[in-house]
Amino acid sequence: MAGERHPFQTGRAQVILLDEKHRVRAWVERRLEGRQWPIPFDRWWDAIGFENKREGLVGGLVYYELSEHHVKIAAAGIGSWLTPLRVKVIFLYPFYGLKVDHLAAEALRSNRKSRRLCRRLGFKQE
Repeated sequence: MAGERHPFQTGRAQVILLDEKHRVRAWVERRLEGRQWPIPFDRWWDAIGFENKREGLVGGLVYYELSEHHVKIAAAGIGSWLTPLRVKVIFLYPFYGLKVDHLAAEALRSNRKSRRLCRRLGFKQE
């Protein structure tokens, strides 16, 4: 199933997958297996993926537990998948698309790399 693709040229072809949420979710789940999963998906959820022309799917985000002002995010990626463009997409969707004012990311205490990344992206420990 072909998804809605939005290519951006930033030195190499990047594709943002907006309507392949089941494929992206499965990809993220495989990478987070045994860490932060299972995340409850019996309610609303959505996903955005990122592909490179040569490497295929390199990053994915799953937004879940949406409330009037809040949504949670689970993310996984390989290599240096977090380009400045992708970081913008990560934050644009919840704040402008979903119109929430709070985005939460959970990381295991033992996952120092993820916790450091969350801090660099502006998340605060609550």
